[in-house]
Parts: sequence; structure tokens; C-alpha cells
Amino acid sequence: NPLHLNCLVEYLRKEGPGAIPRNLAVVYGVCLATMIEAKVDPDDDLDIDYLERQLGSYALECLVEEQPIPCRSYLLEKLDSAEAEKVEKVGKASGLLVTNGGVAGFSHAVIQEYLAAIYLAGQSKEEIRAFCERHSRNPLLRNFFKILCGCIVSAEKQAQVLDYLEKNNLALFMDCLRGRTNFSDEMQKQLSKKDIEAIARQALKTYMTISNRYLSKAKPYMSFWQTLSDPDTSIR
Repeated sequence: NPLHLNCLVEYLRKEGPGAIPRNLAVVYGVCLATMIEAKVDPDDDLDIDYLERQLGSYALECLVEEQPIPCRSYLLEKLDSAEAEKVEKVGKASGLLVTNGGVAGFSHAVIQEYLAAIYLAGQSKEEIRAFCERHSRNPLLRNFFKILCGCIVSAEKQAQVLDYLEKNNLALFMDCLRGRTNFSDEMQKQLSKKDIEAIARQALKTYMTISNRYLSKAKPYMSFWQTLSDPDTSIR
């Protein structure tokens, strides 16, 4: 994927060739921050977090609404006209937004998903759980949820997502768990080889438990399994 490769190259350029990203969301975050930094006036009061928050709010709207309102109209509902114009201008200059048919939209689906995930990750536990309840069954949001689990650094907020998905969408839960690998910066610096091996063993045990649980639920619905279970079958 050209975007993934470009983001990874930018991550390594900024963090150093020996850096190991915790997950894909971190790679996206560094790359998008670099894109914004290159276009934000250092004398301006528009910082990266603020821009990501405003565009992230709109990105989340676009993910869940069939016909979202135009970006400028959405921003004008929340900001004064000068601020809305500034946010849209920097969004376009940085490459996060592009104009198509006179209407601004996100330049890539992954950029939209990342900004939406960053925004939702900053909301309350209750709002995050409510979003999961409404939208976790939408197959078009699978990648968004994987990025969301990489963005969230709060253990309590992660639990809101992962506990709900484990009970209601096991396949998505396993995807999100596999791509999360979220350690705080402080914890990552303190990890020894022994600690990492212990984490890996625990992760393997967790995956085996989940896989066995998933297979036990799926067996009655798998025709080939029923065939092999038949004592009269020719191949056992």
C-alpha cells in the first residue's frame, strides 16, 4: 500500500531507523503530524492537536452519515467563519483535504479513519461505548476500529471497546487485539527481553483461548465438521 509505505518511511525518517512503532496508528500519527507541521505557520495559534480535533470530528461524521454536510458547512456550525476558513485552508495545504467538484473532502480513506479514530479516542468512555453499540457491526468500519484500538492509550477506554467487541463481534475483536500492541512510552522504555517474552507468551495464550472459543461456537454451523464427525464417513 503506497500510503502505508510513505507513512512508514516518514516515521523512520523522523524517529530514526532503529525505531519500532507500537502499531500502525502510531505510524499514521507521525506522518500526518509531519504533513501538518510543514504547512502550519509557526507564528499562528493553530496547533496540530486542535486541527486534528476539528477535522476528526468531521471525519467521524462522514464515517457514519450516509450524506454528510460539506466540510465548510460543518465547521461553520462549530467555529466562527475566520476559524473555519483557517482549519479548511491548512487541511488542504497539508494534503489532508482535497477539493472535488468545489467541495472539500478527505484525500484518502485511511486519513479520514485515523482522524476520526483520534477524535473518538479523546471522548468519554460512555461515548466510545455508545459508538461501538451503534456501529461495530458495520463492515465498512472494520479498519476504523483497528486504528481506534491503536489510538487509545487509556486502559479503561480500551476496555470499553475490546470488552464490547469480544461479546458482540468476535472476529473484529481478534483483528483489533492483534493490531493494538499499545504500551505507554514509559512502559516501553522499561521493558526488558524477559518482559517482552512474558508478554508474547501471554498474548499467544490469549489468542489460543479465543480461537478455541470461536471454533467451539462455529462447529455446529460448519458442514464439513459435521461430515467428518459422522462415524460412517470414508475419511476420518
